[in-house]
This record gives sequence, C-alpha cells and structure tokens, in this order.
Amino acid sequence: MLNISDNFIEVLFNKRTKPLSPRVIEQAKLSLLDYLAVTIAGYSVNIEKTNSYLKKTKMTSNDSKVLGSNNKTDIYSSIILNGINSHVLELDDGERRGMLHPGVPVISSLLSTAFTDNFSFESFLRGLLIGYDATILIARTIQPALNDLGYHGTGVCGTIGSALSIATLLNLTKSEMKHALSSSVTSAGGLLNAINDKSELKPYNVAQASLNGYVSAKLAQAGFIGPEDPLTGVNGFLPMMNKKYDLRNLFPSDEDFCILDIYRKPYAACRHSHGAIDASLKIKNKYKINYNDIESVTVETHKWAVELHDHRVIDSINSAKMSTPFSVAVALVKDNAGLEEFTSKAIRDSDVLNLSNKIKVIEDVKLTSLVPNKRATMVEIKLNNGRSYQEMIDYPLGEPENTMSVSQLIRKSENLLLFSGLNINRTNEIIDKTLNLEANFESLLEIL
Repeated sequence: MLNISDNFIEVLFNKRTKPLSPRVIEQAKLSLLDYLAVTIAGYSVNIEKTNSYLKKTKMTSNDSKVLGSNNKTDIYSSIILNGINSHVLELDDGERRGMLHPGVPVISSLLSTAFTDNFSFESFLRGLLIGYDATILIARTIQPALNDLGYHGTGVCGTIGSALSIATLLNLTKSEMKHALSSSVTSAGGLLNAINDKSELKPYNVAQASLNGYVSAKLAQAGFIGPEDPLTGVNGFLPMMNKKYDLRNLFPSDEDFCILDIYRKPYAACRHSHGAIDASLKIKNKYKINYNDIESVTVETHKWAVELHDHRVIDSINSAKMSTPFSVAVALVKDNAGLEEFTSKAIRDSDVLNLSNKIKVIEDVKLTSLVPNKRATMVEIKLNNGRSYQEMIDYPLGEPENTMSVSQLIRKSENLLLFSGLNINRTNEIIDKTLNLEANFESLLEIL
C-alpha cells in the first residue's frame, strides 16, 4: 500500500511524461530567462566576494560555471555561487501561497549540473518543471506555519525542489526519487533570521538549498536508502513543520504545472513591499504629488508583511530591500524601485530617509484573513495641506492575476544583462536563444 511520500513521488514521476502545453513551455523559458538575467547581474554586484570565495576554496576541477564570470569551477562552487548571486538582487520569481522563491534554488542546481554533461533540452525542461512543482506543493502544505517558526521557505522547500529537479534531470527511477526526497528533507533548512541587521546571508539560504538538493539526488543515485515515508511517517517532515498540514495542498485537484502560478518581480525589493510600492506610485502619478508635500504615509497590509519589514533604520542595502518604508519612500522620490534605487549611495539619500521616517506599516486583520488567496495592501498618503488619498492593491504587478507582459520581462532581462556589463549583441543573443530554447539549448550553455 502506497504511503503519502510514495503518492507524492508517483504524481511527480508521472508528470515527467505528461504532455506539455505551449503555455507551460513558454513559462519555463521565461523563468529561465528571468533567472539568467537576475543571476548574471547579481554576479556583477557580488564579483569581489564571488572571486574571493573561489580563491579561498582552491578547487581545481572546472566542469561547471559561475554565471557572469569567465571562470569555470567545480560543481559544488558553481551551485553555491550561482545560488547566492541569483537571490542577492531580490529580483527573482516567487509564489505567494508557498511564501517562497521557487526558481532560484531549482535552476541554480539544475543549470550548474547541465554544464557538466550532455543533457537534452527535454530533460532540462522536465527537471525545471518538476522542481518548481515539488518546491511549491511542499511549501503550500506547510506554510504559513513554517514562516511563523522562523524558517525561510526558500531554504527549506527549495532543497526538496532542487533534489527532485536533479533526480528528473538524471532520469532516476521512482524509488531513487523517493530516496532523494528522503535525503532532501533531512538536510532542508534556512532561517529568516538571515535577513536581520547587516546580514548578507539570506541568499545563502538559496545556495545551501540548491547544493543540498543536488547532493540528495546524487546520494539516491549512489544507492543510499531513506525511510519508507519521510513526509508523514514517525517524526515525518510535514507534521514536524506544521502539525495542521493539509494534504489537499500537496495533492491539488488542478494537475497543471505550478510554474503557471508564480509571480515575477518588477522591483528590487522584498515582495512584501510591492503592493505598497504599486499603490504609492499610482497615487503619486494620479494626483501629481510632490514627495516634499507628503505629511505621512500609512501602509495597511497582512501580518507577514509587517514583521521584519516595518523598520526605518537602514544600515545596509539588504536592510533597505527588506524595508517597506524605505522601498515606498525611494519609489515616491525616484519614481522607481529598481536596481539603481538600492545602492550604497541611494540608501544614504537624505530625501528618501526623511520620507521613510514618515511611513508606518501596520497590520489589517481583514487583509491577513485574505492570505494566501490575496496579499492585499492599502496605502493612504496624507499631504501637508490636509488632503489624503488612498489606493488598494489586491495583486501587485507580476502576480498571475496581474502579470508582467512578455515584453516587460524581456525589457527587464535586457536591462539587467546590460547592467551586468554585457554588450547589446551578447545580451540579445542570450535573450533570443533562451526564448527559442528548443533549438538552442546546447549553444546557450556554450555562450554562458
């Protein structure tokens, strides 16, 4: 008789041969493009630390690649550094019901592995889709309890997604996939504490998820055996993380691929601030408001967007990206919240900091009750002349209900690749080959 872990693997294993709709294939290619642009740009801002890591680890093999770099390296360093660089800019994709970023742990391990051997486009594509599914379905099943315990969902659930994406790429058997699942839940981890203070370790949660997932798949391939039911057996993963887990989230009636449910980010800040940014910019542009005329800004939102995100003391770029007051202030002052608005110079801008101190973020219990179906935000801007304006955002730009268009995603990718230092020809080549990946998979890997 099959147990819960067996059933979960059965569903994912069967999806390895499920016919793919044009929409699913397009979303997979767009996710890869988004990942490449974000990660290559991330390398360009992390270049000193990336190269320092490579020197200090003194690895000698060169079978994989650090994206954005001319250097080849070993598979382990590749996964770690691509994982870190993919998340450092806070521009990677996410999924609101799972409260995490599925793409970066999955694609970091998957792409680093693809550099090492002659894998087919079909194997890579299936690995990507299964990795997203595993990450998101597990996350939906244990959130928000996981977040409330202080765990970073991307680090925890991304480990499982990474393992099962590599297991798919390697064409492991159904039994081996379950053993990879066992190893991944054993090694899954990552703390939300990593976003506090001047910490730069939030992206490391992505890196360790990617690496532990890769190792989990390799352990299974080597023959290491796990327990019969790692998910719900005695001391199983799901009840350990959420005693009230709901299996309807693990086995939804909709059997389509979860990649269709992700959001993509237009702003280089924590997703929890995006609704407030959208609302503030709408008010500013609609009523032609000058930021010097603002007396106060109140952001009402759900509780998970308040804790750890309502601070006004900004002591680093990472702190600024996690702060809704700063993110809203910089958008109101600079008319954007992109890469250029989160630099060492930008976080010392006196106009932005002064306005940040006028912004408060509070919980609205009604909006909390809407999560996860909505992560709504209400913004009220009061002016010095006594006038006030409000705007409600149910779905920030980038959600599946309010998507970024393909042209917007291409423009985002182009801007990031040019920001990284690539010339326009190489930028266009990466974009074109990724969007036509079926015919260009091998040549894309070569130019990367």
